[in-house]
Amino acid sequence: MRTVGAYTLAFNDGSTVHLSTGGDPRDVPQISVRQDGDGVWYWTLDGEWLLDDDGNKVAASSPAPEQPQFKFEGNRWYVSYDGGISWTEVATKGSSGLSFLYVDTSNPEYVVIVLSDGTELRLPTWEAFDSLRQYVRQLNINLSSLSSIVSAINDHDYLVSVAPFVEDGEPVGWLLNFSRSGLVVIYSSGGSASPHIGVRQDGDGVYYWTLDGEWLLDDDGNKVRAQGAGEQETSAPQLKIEGQYWYISYDHGATWTMLGKATGEDGESFFREVDTTNDEYVLLVLSDGSAIKVPKYVSLDIVLDLPVDLVIDRYESISIPFSIIGTYHDDVSVSALVNGSFNAAVNRRDGQDTGTIDLLESGDQGGTLVVLLSTPNGTAVVKSATFSPRQICLGASSYDYPKDLYYNSFSAYMSSQGGRIELSYFTNTSFSIDTSKAPWISVVQDCPRPTNATGTIVLEAARNNGSARIGTLRLSFDDPLWSGRRQNAPNYEFKVNQGGLAVELGASQVEASSIATRYEVDVLSSYPGLTASPVDSWISCSIRKVSDGIFKLYLDVEESTEDEPRYSAVQIYSGGTVAAVLPVIQYNYDNRFKSNALIMKVLSTQANGGLVCLPCTGTLNLLVDWGDGVVSVHEQIGGTGHPVRHSYGTSGVYNVNVYGKFQAMSTKEPDGGSIASLATIESVSQWGDCHYVESMENAFCDVSSLKSLAADSSYLFAGVGSFRSAFSGCVNLSEVAYGLFAGAWSATDFTDAFNGVSLVRGESPFNIVNGTKEHLYERNNVIAVERSVIYPRVTSFSGCFSGGNWADQAAIHAAGWD
Repeated sequence: MRTVGAYTLAFNDGSTVHLSTGGDPRDVPQISVRQDGDGVWYWTLDGEWLLDDDGNKVAASSPAPEQPQFKFEGNRWYVSYDGGISWTEVATKGSSGLSFLYVDTSNPEYVVIVLSDGTELRLPTWEAFDSLRQYVRQLNINLSSLSSIVSAINDHDYLVSVAPFVEDGEPVGWLLNFSRSGLVVIYSSGGSASPHIGVRQDGDGVYYWTLDGEWLLDDDGNKVRAQGAGEQETSAPQLKIEGQYWYISYDHGATWTMLGKATGEDGESFFREVDTTNDEYVLLVLSDGSAIKVPKYVSLDIVLDLPVDLVIDRYESISIPFSIIGTYHDDVSVSALVNGSFNAAVNRRDGQDTGTIDLLESGDQGGTLVVLLSTPNGTAVVKSATFSPRQICLGASSYDYPKDLYYNSFSAYMSSQGGRIELSYFTNTSFSIDTSKAPWISVVQDCPRPTNATGTIVLEAARNNGSARIGTLRLSFDDPLWSGRRQNAPNYEFKVNQGGLAVELGASQVEASSIATRYEVDVLSSYPGLTASPVDSWISCSIRKVSDGIFKLYLDVEESTEDEPRYSAVQIYSGGTVAAVLPVIQYNYDNRFKSNALIMKVLSTQANGGLVCLPCTGTLNLLVDWGDGVVSVHEQIGGTGHPVRHSYGTSGVYNVNVYGKFQAMSTKEPDGGSIASLATIESVSQWGDCHYVESMENAFCDVSSLKSLAADSSYLFAGVGSFRSAFSGCVNLSEVAYGLFAGAWSATDFTDAFNGVSLVRGESPFNIVNGTKEHLYERNNVIAVERSVIYPRVTSFSGCFSGGNWADQAAIHAAGWD
């Protein structure tokens, strides 16, 4: 704000100055001040230097003996330099004007006084002076702190922590806490542009002071140390502003050297950046761009480079690298203690921070390794690791008890047809199966990672059309440190035996119960002569040619007294060469037959030569007890034929039990023919509960021997969608249980299901729903209470009961279902 009038200027030393601006203009000398090159302000008269009697410029700032005095007398101007004792006439140019034109107080940091000749005087305010004083104070503290930081680095001192430094509730810098030197304060604020004072390490490894990026030199031209040498002490330079100039002192303020003018312009922070992101050091970036790394304190520790799996094989040696870290570890010792069946040795070169701990497993117990890192002053770090003996056990199937591969050789057996084989395992380490030496085997399901102590590995072998073959599979381990770190480790491997020469077996394996039983398996081969031999003595076997290309393999399995399942195989030879292999698994109890079986009564007649064929088809895996002491195994994948056949030696009625899975039942052949004449089934007394049947279309179509059907109490038909012609043409069927379709929750097609069935004297099939009879032809999205499922509405019912003689035939006829 520019104003004229009277002003009083109060200075911090207590003095005051009175100014008067404005008023009537008069012819007055143009009295003013101007700063000369020496930084001193001098008086001017009409724009020229005001000179005393000796021709010297008259200083306008202290020290000055007296300020000049002026008087106007007799129309003349006079000046006095001795306080008015003597006066000298002043020659003027006769100009008129005001000595003080105006005063500007708009800026809080200084007052501008404009003289009549246009000269501006800027007087700093107390606020600006105090801010400058604080900046210089902080600058000198930073210089002292920088000296302390350099000394700490030189003395191998380390930072324990870095925290914000707060004054008056505002962060103004950082607190650096050293482990031995204690706290050091550095300010981050900027102020007037100051000389760029810094430090830099020279080639001799010593830190020296720099000025504006150049070495700071003393009076003798030597670089000024920023750190002591031996017991030599150094002090940080000091800065001050005086007469608007920067001065520096290297001797605690005894002498000062001018550096340059203090311009009053804003400068940058002495410490441009403090970077604490690195784990090992703090980076201090100075205003001149140079940087200093201040190492952080790191706790003493020892790092053991342990394997992923803490397992060790019997009589194996393993090398465990270690490294010592920490701020102070010049004189530490490493010791290794063990228990169990271990021996341990520390391998470390003197003065080195790295080495190895070499373990030797001298037995099969495993044990604990304890590593002790200690210092002379009593500091100790303890690390431990417990190792277990490596254990990898494999079994021939999910029912076989796994055997330790370290002690036992292990072989699995597969037929020439190939397919899948399941291996049970127990392990305390992760591994995978390496099939590179047996490329005809692939891994479908491996040991999962992370390690699951028990589980199943699934392998799949390709069909073998050539000679019998043996594949060696090796276990590989996930631990990347296995190679090169371990010695004397055994190779874990097992073998897979597969038959060849294109001999086809009717089953991929035989699953035997614990009781003594004879099993029968079909064998197809173009070779004229085949022989069979068991691997173990609890199996006896023989093979008989039935016709050209067709053989029967008979296996007699002894009763098992073992606590665990047992696994073996039968090898089939052609000309002395193994042509096929049939695995045999015997359970320790009747686990294989614990579920409900499909139970039927069949009639063997001489008319069929004693041959009976069951209508099971599609994909199937069945074990059939034919009731005459023979148990046969049957497999089919995606086929439409009827492989479940058996020839009885004598005529009669036999109870047949069927175990396992089958996809469908049908008497129709793919070529349009029928096996109805061979399916001499008299009754079904139990449907079973684990067969996953999808279709019953033509299931017993034209089986004239069928007389009765049981209820589906185990819900065999839960997945069946169609019963089209299922019992059509069963002219002797007279008993149909009311719950025959109790489990048929998905069925919607009953077209011709009982077409031609005329001997039944009871009601048509029904369920009891909420205490009420619900006949098959009445189903319409009703809920089965026992399972809370909805029976869907039948969409195709035409001719279901056509030609019948049911008790509710009138209702059936009224509904149009005949």
